[in-house]
Amino acid sequence: MKTDLIYRKASLSDFDQLKTLGIESYTEFSKVLTSTNWNKMNSFLENDKNLIKLIEQSTVFVCEKKTEIVEMIYLVPSGNNTELFQENWTYIRFLDVNTLFRGKGIGKKLTDICMEYAKETNEKYRSPHL
Repeated sequence: MKTDLIYRKASLSDFDQLKTLGIESYTEFSKVLTSTNWNKMNSFLENDKNLIKLIEQSTVFVCEKKTEIVEMIYLVPSGNNTELFQENWTYIRFLDVNTLFRGKGIGKKLTDICMEYAKETNEKYRSPHL
């Protein structure tokens, strides 16, 4: 039931749940990525220091049921480039979904929350529908 879902900003106090959900959500990709790409992704997900840095530089939104985080999304503001993302980009990373909650529209709602937050904080963005 959607009414028992809560959407909120996460913080470092949610670290353990964010890490666990990230690992659980992305492990299924170990079968479709090259071993090099999977090892790179998995090493990032397993590295507490890297994950803490990402949480600190991002605004992380979560959906929780009771006190369990069932889905999360990271909105990374411009100025945080990586080998994949340019410095002037605002981007979304790690839209992670507990498999029991897939197909319920939670990912879309979290993405919409990110887009609204980007507008409120004057981040430049481009809708994929343009």
